[in-house]
Amino acid sequence: MKELIAYLADKRIAALGYGVEGKATVSFIAEYAQPATLHVWDRQEPADLPASVEAHVASSFEDLNPADYDLLIKSPGIATYKLPEALQAAPGLTDATGLFLRFFGAHTIGITGTKGKSTTSTLLHAILSQSLPTVLGGNIGKPLFSLIPQLTPDTWVVAELSSHQLENVRHSAHIGIILNLFEEHLDAYRSRDHYFAAKWNLFRYQQATDHALYDESNANLARLAEATPPVGLAHLLANLEAQNEAEAAFLEQGSLQTHPTNLKACLEVARLLAVPASDLLAGLAAFQPLPHRLEKVGTYGGVTYYNDSIATIPAATLFALRQLGEVETLLLGGFDRGIDYAELATALAQNERLHHLLCFGASGRRMADLLASSGKNVRHFDHFDTMVHAAMELTTSGICLLSPAAPSYGDFKNFEERGERFRALVSGGLH
Repeated sequence: MKELIAYLADKRIAALGYGVEGKATVSFIAEYAQPATLHVWDRQEPADLPASVEAHVASSFEDLNPADYDLLIKSPGIATYKLPEALQAAPGLTDATGLFLRFFGAHTIGITGTKGKSTTSTLLHAILSQSLPTVLGGNIGKPLFSLIPQLTPDTWVVAELSSHQLENVRHSAHIGIILNLFEEHLDAYRSRDHYFAAKWNLFRYQQATDHALYDESNANLARLAEATPPVGLAHLLANLEAQNEAEAAFLEQGSLQTHPTNLKACLEVARLLAVPASDLLAGLAAFQPLPHRLEKVGTYGGVTYYNDSIATIPAATLFALRQLGEVETLLLGGFDRGIDYAELATALAQNERLHHLLCFGASGRRMADLLASSGKNVRHFDHFDTMVHAAMELTTSGICLLSPAAPSYGDFKNFEERGERFRALVSGGLH
């Protein structure tokens, strides 16, 4: 912490954005460091600013002169490629994650991937906490800068990291895990390759003594590893096997929510940190499944309803179907990011257990068109509630699953709000 504070001292600092992460970063700097200046640039008047912080309200960053600052700390919600070119090229452009990894990366386990980050991070934290001082933060809702005051030299940080948090980093975690890579967030990057490259930054700046864990069976990860091999020691997860009874039991009993490869990532980290194998099962028992991830809502009229609102890409929906098996009705669609749904449509058409494919939103319209000749009962709805009520009427047995393969934006604030709406509707809370 002393090194970070010394680095920030006497610098002219601007925080771009004042969301959850921006507030935590500014709060830490204002309380512990002594910068020459500390300014917040945001689109609306920032609330609850520390007295020493100056606010700049602007609809864009065109008026911000990068030469006025030594550090420009960008919030993850601001797309880098949409910034003015002078800002993009500014040598002081960074973010909270980059600063955190620069000073605390040696005791950080960074976890990223298109899907599975939160569940894997939470499970790994539960395992390591059995015998090691461990904290959990990052994209999971607890900003990394808010953790700093409680860190000791022995503390391990399990950090869930999004592509937005990794886009501008120039340092990596001692143990990096990339679970998978699929098309996602295409509206926030110039291209799919730019999105993939942001994720790969978790490995890009490692040293030879660091560790890079990834699923080599994922085609996108395999291509990246071939083009830019990790500098750290590579640990391939797809074919990792148990070495004792406790490890075998852990892999076998893994959560319904957790992909087998993600369980293997937790197992490999436990080995690297010499965690007793018994802690794997203890951590699994202590693990609390996260909402909106294959969450069982309940059984009503002989039908079991599952809320998998977190599924914003086809791969997540296909995983949910494999895990649950007897799905009679599937609810799909939402915001359209231009993701290719051809493979999903083929897989759904070939799934003999599925009878009803109910679609909603702009992406749902594309899915419905692709599924028109599938032989299933395919319907498109203009309203989410209407689709859910139709699902409740049509489903007579087995499972009704919300696993949209699309983001929620436009009709909902986020996937949590969409999942909560589904939960309320099927449990009778709304009519």
